[in-house]
Amino acid sequence: MKKSIVISGVSLLLCFGGCLGPAGESAIDPKAVEAQIRMVASNHTAALDAKDVEGILQFYAEDGIMIMPGEPIKYGNAWIRNYLEDLFKTHELHETIAFIDIRIIADRVAASYRFEQQVIPLDGGSMVIQRGKGLCILKRSNTNSWQFEWNAYSYDNPVGGE
Repeated sequence: MKKSIVISGVSLLLCFGGCLGPAGESAIDPKAVEAQIRMVASNHTAALDAKDVEGILQFYAEDGIMIMPGEPIKYGNAWIRNYLEDLFKTHELHETIAFIDIRIIADRVAASYRFEQQVIPLDGGSMVIQRGKGLCILKRSNTNSWQFEWNAYSYDNPVGGE
C-alpha cells in the first residue's frame, strides 16, 4: 500500500511538473497572475453595471460548467446570454466579487471567492441583497484573458432574503 501511495505521489508531481512547460521556459509570475485574476473581478463588476451582455460573456469559457444553488448543472455559456437579457429587462444587478485564495495550477487558476449581489426591480420594488461564496477554476482564453471554466457557488442567506 505504501508503495502505491509513493508512486502515485511521484506520478502526480511529475505530471504537474511537466504541465508547467519545457525547461528553459520563463516561470509564471504568481504576483502578476494574482493581479490579473483580481482585475477579472473588477472588470466583471463593471460589465454587469453597464449591462454589457457581450462583455460579461467574455468572462465565461464556451465550454464552462456552472453549478448554482437549486439548479441543474449548466454547461457552456449560451444560457448566460438569455438569462442576463431577461434579467436586465426587469432588474438592476450590481455584483461584487472578492477573490480570497488564488492558486496557480499550470495554465489554470483555482480560486475561492465571496460575492454580494444587489438586485433591484425596475418596477420600484425592494432591493434584495444576496451574499455567498464560491469556488472557481479560470483558464486562459485564446486571447490570453482569464475566463471562468468551472464555477460553483452557494448563498450565505436564503435566496431573496437579507
